[in-house]
Order: sequence, then structure tokens, then C-alpha cells
Amino acid sequence: MDQYPDLPFTLGSTAQRNDGGSVDYTEDGMPHKRARFSPIWYDLTILHTNLNATEIDALEAFYSAHDMQWVLLPWPARGRTFEALLLDYKEPGQRNAGHLFDATVIARGRLI
Repeated sequence: MDQYPDLPFTLGSTAQRNDGGSVDYTEDGMPHKRARFSPIWYDLTILHTNLNATEIDALEAFYSAHDMQWVLLPWPARGRTFEALLLDYKEPGQRNAGHLFDATVIARGRLI
């Protein structure tokens, strides 16, 4: 399994826990949560800002080669690593007269 490119994540990147759970209520009105997934999955939004042309080219090439494939994704916060399925890539927006780029990658993963 290939590793995600070593590019800086931007503040605002998120790893949202998703156990597929739903809340219902018992006969006495107490809430009860049922989890559907084991292990716990995370919806990942990876924000990259101020990438130069070389970095954005490397990210686009990696995503093109690994679209809908599993990759190892080191997460900067607390040294976590996810096994993640790459789901979507938002085309980069240009900044500063075309010299720097922003990009977003969407994935779903689990901690390993």
C-alpha cells in the first residue's frame, strides 16, 4: 500500500468519526445509540494550501494513480495513521497570480 505524499495539511483538515450510528429511544424515552460499523470509520477532509506548482503536480499525479484505492495516510495531529480510501479530489484554486495553489482531498479511513 502506497503512502500519501508528504505535503503539509492546513488547519481545518478534519477527521470526523463515523460509526454509522443512529439514535433511537427506548420505551421509557431514554436515548440509545446503535453503532453499525466496526471498526470505527473516519470521514477525512485534507486541506492543502499554498502549494507550489511542483507540489500540486505531485498531488494530482498521486491522486490520479490512486483514485478509489487504499493508501496509508499519516495524520499530523497526534501522530495517527489511517488506512484510507481516496474518494474525491477538488481541483486546485489558484492564488497569488497563479504561483500558489489550494487543493482538497476527501477520503474515508480507519486508524491502524
